[in-house]
Amino acid sequence: MNKKIEPKEKMIFVVDDDPGFTHICVDFLDREGFRTGSAFDGEEALRKIIHSKPDLIILDLLLPKLSGYEVIKKLQEDYFAKSIPIFIVTIKKLDPGTKELFSLEPNVKEFFNKPVNLHILVLKVHQFLNTIPKDEKILEEYREKINEEKK
Repeated sequence: MNKKIEPKEKMIFVVDDDPGFTHICVDFLDREGFRTGSAFDGEEALRKIIHSKPDLIILDLLLPKLSGYEVIKKLQEDYFAKSIPIFIVTIKKLDPGTKELFSLEPNVKEFFNKPVNLHILVLKVHQFLNTIPKDEKILEEYREKINEEKK
């Protein structure tokens, strides 16, 4: 079994033109202990992602300047960025053919339709990155404290 790692060792980048969703999503991830970054359009996202080298990207498809699909394709042109896993989050209902087309992109790993249950999204991030969820860490610390008290 792989040993889980601390979320602080991983950076998640959120790209969405909806500031409300972006801030809430970033806040959820911050509270779980992840390092975070964000962008509100495709061009800004590309610049920041290439610079910050995140471990995972949460990407909306409907973005100004460059669409989410264009961002995915441009990231694949960069040696490092082409391997960054992407979770697509969109309000657009994807038909099976479109979803299959995105699934063929090597770095697209998950799809979420808005409104997104952020608890499930964060759980999927933890599972994918093999990080320790906050609740699990609190429970483990409690167990350790009980074991120490028994000694």
